[in-house]
Amino acid sequence: MHLQVVSRKTREYFLMEGFQKSLNPEINIYNQAQLELERPMIKASRIHKKTNNEIGAVFQLDGELKGQVICLVDLYDKSINSGKYPYFQSLFIESMNIFLGQLLTNLENETDIMTVLSAPKIIGRTDQFHNIKNDQDLRLSLGYRLITNEDSYNCRIYILADKIGTREI
Repeated sequence: MHLQVVSRKTREYFLMEGFQKSLNPEINIYNQAQLELERPMIKASRIHKKTNNEIGAVFQLDGELKGQVICLVDLYDKSINSGKYPYFQSLFIESMNIFLGQLLTNLENETDIMTVLSAPKIIGRTDQFHNIKNDQDLRLSLGYRLITNEDSYNCRIYILADKIGTREI
């Protein structure tokens, strides 16, 4: 027997509902920081370009759900001295890694969709992200606030995924 979602609307609804149920409103990052859901997950009609005030990371999704996750943190009006910048960048990337790990684990528990996350590719202040297709089945956007001992930072996250592969049951 093959598991196959019949219509695009049904598949999209199934994925959206699975992601919604898989979100954690608060995530503790090794007692070094906290992620708090600030903006709910919505369908993204547009992926806004990265500003020069943002740094980020791109993670590739592989498995039954293929695509990428783009995570950006806004440093506008924030001062991070050069000695603390590598620590902050590591903290941000690790917080996104933990968030995505929990999200994909919860998604698998909710929907039985198995997905693997790649190591992140860092996006610096002057870099842009590429390879965004307009025909992806799933284009989601959400916002978290990264709260550290020093300050709090707005994070935007885009989940861009292609079709679910079928599998035998």
